[in-house]
Amino acid sequence: MVDERTSIPELLDGIDAPEGWRVEYVEGGIVVSPPPGPFHESILTNLLYQLIPTVKFVRQAGRGYCMRGDCADRAIGDHVIPDLAIGTRDFTPAEMEEARHTHGGWLPADSLDVVFEVTSSNRKTDTRDKYAAYGRMGIPHYVLVDRAKHTVIVYSDPSGPAPQPGYATTQSFPFGQDVHLPAPYPVLRTTTWN
Repeated sequence: MVDERTSIPELLDGIDAPEGWRVEYVEGGIVVSPPPGPFHESILTNLLYQLIPTVKFVRQAGRGYCMRGDCADRAIGDHVIPDLAIGTRDFTPAEMEEARHTHGGWLPADSLDVVFEVTSSNRKTDTRDKYAAYGRMGIPHYVLVDRAKHTVIVYSDPSGPAPQPGYATTQSFPFGQDVHLPAPYPVLRTTTWN
């Protein structure tokens, strides 16, 4: 039994997951995900190659994010690890220090502009739970690479904290078609993702 005073970072740190697995707290539930498979990794690598030349603050999976001020709140505290994230700025040393000491290493999501998820064995988490979490967190754009449907979905205009969080705008692009991200980001080529 978990003490009600246990913070989400402490709760997640207490889970004995195999090395390389992600442990997140998404929309009120603990999600433990295996490492990505080869096709998943191939898409992420391709995304990185396309983004790095023009985007300054690209962050790969492994770094976790929470809502500033809500990092320790178990009632609303989404703690997510996107496959890929684009920030509007780098974190200050003070923010890094605060995250390390106060939030168990989880960084505030308010500097993120775009998050990417590539579906895998936990497709429902990416298509439903993280859609709600990222919308609730106010992350401006959520790009979902849905391998099952061979589609890239770009969600924009987040709800922020709301009874039914999510996004107001949705654009879908089938694999093979160029994906138009919001300015100033590059057009993504998906021809090799089939």
